[in-house]
Amino acid sequence: MGHIFFAHVPKTGGTSIEDYLIKRFGGISLLEDAGTRDTAFQRDVIQPVQHLTARELNLLLPPDIHYCFAIVRDPVERIVSEYRFQSGISKASSLGFSTWLRLVFSAARRDPRVYDNHIRPQSDLVPEAAEVFYFENGFQPVLQRIDELFGTTDSEAEIRHLLKQPKPRPRLFRQDLDLVHEFYAEDYRRFGYDRPALDGTSHDRYAALRAILAAPMARVLLARQRRRWLR
Repeated sequence: MGHIFFAHVPKTGGTSIEDYLIKRFGGISLLEDAGTRDTAFQRDVIQPVQHLTARELNLLLPPDIHYCFAIVRDPVERIVSEYRFQSGISKASSLGFSTWLRLVFSAARRDPRVYDNHIRPQSDLVPEAAEVFYFENGFQPVLQRIDELFGTTDSEAEIRHLLKQPKPRPRLFRQDLDLVHEFYAEDYRRFGYDRPALDGTSHDRYAALRAILAAPMARVLLARQRRRWLR
């Protein structure tokens, strides 16, 4: 059997998929953990190796990849999931979703590696050759495809939902949805997601102020991130 490559897009159930692949096939070569982080830094990699871009992966992956796949997610739901993931952990999330959104987008425009590529467009992370599955369809299509290619297994391995965040959904304003659509324009085009529906959403009267505050805060955020990368 040749190599399997799973392009891990943050906040698309990737940790659950990696857990399943490890149980079914054994270790994953590019999966970073506490024991491999120093090695990653020695290779000049400054984000988790499972979150590398498609371009970076072309330099690292062996030539005999038998199968490559990825899971993608509606961009609005993905960025909301990231905010919920950060809530109570990052200081920026305490600003509320709408201000946080402008802050992380502003930072990612300056350096897309911010937050270990968690804000980066999915299209940057998914190789053109990858078979694409949709988070909205669940994990069963992934299991069926792996069985088709590599045979069924007697293993009791199953895909478990890991890192679930039972935190409340933030309020999204009309301008927030427009920003998401603009920032992730290539994801909408490439993966066929519909433009966010604006029905029932309110106008944010503080949107302009949030945008003004985001730029200087983004510079501070990036400075902190870069210090962490260099530890």
